[in-house]
Amino acid sequence: MKKIITILLIGIMSISIVSSAEQNKFSKAFIKNFKVCENYSESLTSDFEGSSFSIKRNILGWSNGQCRYQETISSSRGKYQLDCYFNEIITDELYSAMKDKSKEQEIQNIDIFEEKVNRAGEKNYVKTGSTSVKGSKAYVTWAKFLNNPYFCVPKKID
Repeated sequence: MKKIITILLIGIMSISIVSSAEQNKFSKAFIKNFKVCENYSESLTSDFEGSSFSIKRNILGWSNGQCRYQETISSSRGKYQLDCYFNEIITDELYSAMKDKSKEQEIQNIDIFEEKVNRAGEKNYVKTGSTSVKGSKAYVTWAKFLNNPYFCVPKKID
């Protein structure tokens, strides 16, 4: 039960982060560096549903054919980190979404996962439901990946 709550809390905070990105947009420097997955870091703060969040975004570069991305989220609820690994196709999808200038709002269902440990002690994730996300193309695309533990692994660090 604790694992699902952690994942859901991270999910809620991740959606909050994406909402922060929605309010503050992605900087031109972030988008440029993300396109080629070149080391880059930026910080921002945002308020979401009455809570203040500090977010640090880190593009860590390519490793084993995957773009490593890390996001640290701090709020009064605690400090969390998302360690993400995006292949070239996903990196391109996220980049395209950030470059999209459309003002239209999209609605997309994103999956909710629960961590399970098998008899061998290996972790895997089971889909336990979904939630609807509404926002710009960048908002829903980032939410889809940030909240999927097969791409972004959440952990409480505080």
